Amino acid sequence: MKKIIKNSLIFLSLLIVVFTINYFFIHVNMDEVWTYGFSYNITEGLVPYRDFNMIVLPFHTSFIALLMLIFGNSFLIYHIICATIVSSILYYVSKKIGYLKAMLLAIYFFVFEVAYFYNVFIALSLILILCIEEGSYKYKDLLISLLIGSIMMTKANIGAFLFLVFFFKSKHKLRDFLYTAIIPFIVLMYLIFSGNLMYCIDYCFMGMKSFKDNYYFDLSCTLIAIASIVYMIIKVRKTKDNNYYYLLAFMLLCYPICDLNHVFVAIYPMFFYMLLKVKDKRYKLLIYSLIIMLAISYFTTRGFSHPILEDSILGYRIYEDEDDIKKYEKYMKNNPDKTYFFFNGFAYLVKLDVGVPVNKYDLINRGNMGHDDYLYLKEIENICNKEDCRIMGGFREFNFEYTQLLQEYREYVLKNYELCYGNFVYCKKKVFCRSSEKQ
Repeated sequence: MKKIIKNSLIFLSLLIVVFTINYFFIHVNMDEVWTYGFSYNITEGLVPYRDFNMIVLPFHTSFIALLMLIFGNSFLIYHIICATIVSSILYYVSKKIGYLKAMLLAIYFFVFEVAYFYNVFIALSLILILCIEEGSYKYKDLLISLLIGSIMMTKANIGAFLFLVFFFKSKHKLRDFLYTAIIPFIVLMYLIFSGNLMYCIDYCFMGMKSFKDNYYFDLSCTLIAIASIVYMIIKVRKTKDNNYYYLLAFMLLCYPICDLNHVFVAIYPMFFYMLLKVKDKRYKLLIYSLIIMLAISYFTTRGFSHPILEDSILGYRIYEDEDDIKKYEKYMKNNPDKTYFFFNGFAYLVKLDVGVPVNKYDLINRGNMGHDDYLYLKEIENICNKEDCRIMGGFREFNFEYTQLLQEYREYVLKNYELCYGNFVYCKKKVFCRSSEKQ
């Protein structure tokens, strides 16, 4: 009985820490909003790839959507579901590395502002793979195969490289190949019978060449990524520990976008493996002190987040574009008869709050539109020749050097549209929309 109570308290403490950090401290980022939005769309009856576009394969999205169908599809429920999954994995990990180290893995989310999205899911899956590799399990290869299969059906490129590591380590290559194919086969059958296979191939694979043009490398994050890769290469040469190849393969997550969000998810499994392998108490003290100092520094400079929008699905944490979001939503509520296209990343954030249905035009990012980046522009132009359209732009998307919006889309708006509200709502030139609608 005492053991049950102790284990329950460990799990509960991890759950409270993980949920509190992600719900109250970490600011909203668009990857998280999109990840939630994809699962939310499924709970509302929308079909992936046919009714809305996404460039990740559907395993993680569908898995979370299934749980949301059972427990509710609000952003709060989404966070509770994700926190429970993360805490369950960290509880399992605590059996390997101890409670304090597992708590450090939970605090990691706080220090580096890592929010819930599909990259976190595959990072946690890799941590499970490393745990299984370090242990003795009757169905070890099957468990690892299923995890790699789920990663492949979430992010194919990462899963493929992890599979190559596993395949070359495997003693029973054909059997393990078939094991790994179980989840991809199920997903393939779903895509075929739902009539979405070609849509999926177009969005997830045919658009990859264009997506690579999104390359963005923050200098400090790039240096951290390079240092991590060098560290792992040194460790694998010194220790002959082949598990470092998993970690090296996972660093592909930093390409083509090497920013804080991607880098610190990419090195999360490495941080776990350091905690698993470290034995010397001095190194333990150094790691603990570093994390605690970073946490204190963050808290003293940033503090708690606070609500941003009343009656909002997403409205409990500050977002850097808070004022613009409020203006978007006010404008759309006052002008419900218009047809809206977002030439920025805010479509999901705004539409989910306003209650406007999401469609395939709500992620007009380079690489998110399949093989033809300009097909959407042609379709939007045809729609706007028949309907009263508004292009929701933004100063940053049209003027900043780095943006995922294609230059041709920006040029099209600036050539054919004019500002009719604030610095972000555009209507066709000569429509005189400033005097014809509520603002």
